Amino acid sequence: MGKFTDRAKASTLLSDLMQGRTKLSTEEVIAKFPSGFTIEDFDIVNDSKNEYPVFTIKEDKTVCFFGGAILNNMVSAWTEGYENLEDCRNDFREEGGVRIRLYMGKTKTGNNLTKVDIM
Repeated sequence: MGKFTDRAKASTLLSDLMQGRTKLSTEEVIAKFPSGFTIEDFDIVNDSKNEYPVFTIKEDKTVCFFGGAILNNMVSAWTEGYENLEDCRNDFREEGGVRIRLYMGKTKTGNNLTKVDIM
């Protein structure tokens, strides 16, 4: 590929964790890993409106996925007390990640919600 194609592809990535990986939807992650999986690494991305996490999966290094409100809260808890995200990520990777299971549920008002079990 040409340098402009390479640059165009790189410009569409919100995080380096996305490089060379297929982005899965939450539903695809649930279907592919019904018994759970290990978050191997994470990053925090910002669009013009929101901040949210992106994760890689130890059991399939070819994929990544974005987290919603509950996973965002989890990442906020991880980063609390760290001066910068990189130090937190280094400690996280050194510890071996966190095993979780995702499944679909409903809020009290009937809206869809991705629930998280920490295993």
